[in-house]
Amino acid sequence: METGVKYVRNNVFFPMPVVGDFAQLNELIVQELEADLDARTLDDGTTVREAWHQERAHLRALPTHPPEASLTAPRVVDKFGHVREEGVHYSVPIEHAYRAAWVKRSHDRVRIVVREKVVAEHHRSFRVGDKVINPLHVLPLLERKSRAVGEATAIRQWELPEAIGELRYELRRHTRHPDREWVQVLQLLEDVNERELEEAVAEAIERGSPRLETIRLLLRHASEQPAGRAEPVEVKRADLAMIQVAEPSLAAYDALWRQS
Repeated sequence: METGVKYVRNNVFFPMPVVGDFAQLNELIVQELEADLDARTLDDGTTVREAWHQERAHLRALPTHPPEASLTAPRVVDKFGHVREEGVHYSVPIEHAYRAAWVKRSHDRVRIVVREKVVAEHHRSFRVGDKVINPLHVLPLLERKSRAVGEATAIRQWELPEAIGELRYELRRHTRHPDREWVQVLQLLEDVNERELEEAVAEAIERGSPRLETIRLLLRHASEQPAGRAEPVEVKRADLAMIQVAEPSLAAYDALWRQS
């Protein structure tokens, strides 16, 4: 194993490659090793690739479920819904606070398992003191403790669209508990993407009704399939076929609304 590591280091990392992430680095290593299969030969002149194909006939099949390349450690979720691993805090949904958990740490991901279910997955951080937080994990807590919204680390780190940030200030003019309702709006991201929510919020503000129920209604309307256009049927009676009916116009309802 150590000889293999040394071989890869000498043939891939001198000079040090410049890559964007681990995926590119792994791809580079595979490319170098693939080229090496044809470049190296044994004493009898057989290439490494040819020798490998000969050896494969005598190897057992790979297991159906290969072992995970990760380290697993037991942890306990704290009262803030965080798990501390290697000096880094990772968030889990707040309902798992105080529960025992397993942390599975791979080269680039950290997965947190509670009762045999993966409840959170994060990009792994290597900086001690980091707080890797999914804001959706803490929203139920902030809904109950809405006075903490302004100081919450998850909210301050969250790069929200401008319309959603504007909504927080609009709610102060329309409700007694603006931050609580704002958090409830953010919780809609459990079911819709950020772009959909942004569009619904912007439309609600434009309509002069920046409220949770209005945004929910707009999202529901946006997700509904438009009704298909009814095709006209053939009228066999000549006297009925001569009747012309004007297409309805919804503008009449707008006129009635302005008069009210």
